[in-house]
Amino acid sequence: MHRRIFQEIVQSRDRVGMRSIQFYAYHGFHQEENRLGQRFLLHVDAWLDLEPAGISDSLDETLNYHSLHTLIHDWVTRHRFRLLERLAEGLAAEIFRRHGEVDALRLCVVKPQPPIPDFHGQVEVELTRVHPRLLEADA
Repeated sequence: MHRRIFQEIVQSRDRVGMRSIQFYAYHGFHQEENRLGQRFLLHVDAWLDLEPAGISDSLDETLNYHSLHTLIHDWVTRHRFRLLERLAEGLAAEIFRRHGEVDALRLCVVKPQPPIPDFHGQVEVELTRVHPRLLEADA
């Protein structure tokens, strides 16, 4: 059900996106990651109705990306998780809690330098979520 509703929202709503939000935090499975910390990147897409803001030219009618950035930065630097999946899941719930105008999210958390021997790339976890109010309405 979640995937179907997500696709309907993506096709029918507008999108606000933020790319390559960088932060230094202490997430990871290994003890060294929790002790030393590392750089992370985050990409976010939020779907909502932007028509009211487009008509009114009012910040109150849209997703304030300054506020969204502050929320993301505070969340990822104040918490510590072993898994990127848990980081992303908690962040999605917090965005929905504080930004009720957002109908759906796609979050991608990137670890540019994972502690994997002989691995010279990055790992990322991406999730898609629908605001719980829309899931309840569809039930």
